[in-house]
Amino acid sequence: MGKSGKRANGSGTLYRRNGWYYGMMKFANGEVLRRSLDTRVREDALKRLDILAAGYDLGDEERLAALAVRLKPKNGRRPFGEAWIAYLRAPENVAQSDLARANNKTMWDGFMRWLHGQHIPRSRLNCEGAYPSAKCLDDITEAIAGEFVEWVKTNRSPETANKYVRVLKRVWNLNRVDPNPWGAFRKLKVESVQRRALSRDEVDFLIAKAEGEMRTLFVLGAYTGMRLGDCQRFRWEMVCGGRLMVRTSKTKRLAGIPIHPMLARELGKPKKSGYLMPELASWPEWKLSDAVQRHFAACGFEQPQKRDGYKRAMGVVGFHSLRSTFITRLGAAGVPLAVVREMVGHVSEEMSQRYFRADDAMAKKAIAALG
Repeated sequence: MGKSGKRANGSGTLYRRNGWYYGMMKFANGEVLRRSLDTRVREDALKRLDILAAGYDLGDEERLAALAVRLKPKNGRRPFGEAWIAYLRAPENVAQSDLARANNKTMWDGFMRWLHGQHIPRSRLNCEGAYPSAKCLDDITEAIAGEFVEWVKTNRSPETANKYVRVLKRVWNLNRVDPNPWGAFRKLKVESVQRRALSRDEVDFLIAKAEGEMRTLFVLGAYTGMRLGDCQRFRWEMVCGGRLMVRTSKTKRLAGIPIHPMLARELGKPKKSGYLMPELASWPEWKLSDAVQRHFAACGFEQPQKRDGYKRAMGVVGFHSLRSTFITRLGAAGVPLAVVREMVGHVSEEMSQRYFRADDAMAKKAIAALG
């Protein structure tokens, strides 16, 4: 919460969050109105708050009716560029992580490319412009939105289509556009892919065949269970004594992971700051994902297979297999799920349990225990 300012009774309260001014009006009947004033300049904020307070001396019904007219959303004609900036500045999104912000921008850029036919080198989503004349939010009808969703469904997975709709729906909502052309779409059913856990020999082979920063990446994944993106952005500042203190990008949970001797040898003498793998950290995550999958292929692992409704092939092995392997090894060693959960940053023990993969040796040991 930033600075706030008391004004005369009935003239509203001015306050600031993250550099942006907001106004609050409190009425005798208990109604409270809070509204972003869309400015960082105090003088402009005061003028806009005066406009909000102009109907304060009217009767309750008259005042609320006047305010409803005055505050009626009129952002439908907002150009796409301004609409995206307004979305980022919304109080709900100010605290977004860099990863979430980048992922949302990818969804937004994909829709803009489809709409206007813009070509971006190395982009996965390029096509002819469907509606190049569309410039504002109101230009997007439910029919156009439906056409885009169908296009995504035929080119990408249902999960990706859901992500597009979720982000675009929020952009229109936070720009107060009614009706929202994305509001009618229901979430598509997603078929999950379970990455199988790897054997110790398979992990050792993957690491032995990797070189340079790619080797460091695989060692880090195998002995911490971190996701690919978290490994890619790992920094030396996260090494604290004999532990790695990592705030996971997906759940925002702080995970404390003791450093395995193999990982300690790979890290060598810790530096003070900067990325552990500077070159890989500069790559787009999709490029790193492709490089990782090529390494699995070069090591002779089963190749991904295409499925109906998915443009890209889906494999049962990949970098996330190292996470399943890490959790499975901890479970096989008798580590309680509560401890596993804290180490890998899961929000629940049930999620950690989903990653556990019992192998043949564990199954035989369990049967032998029956006597």
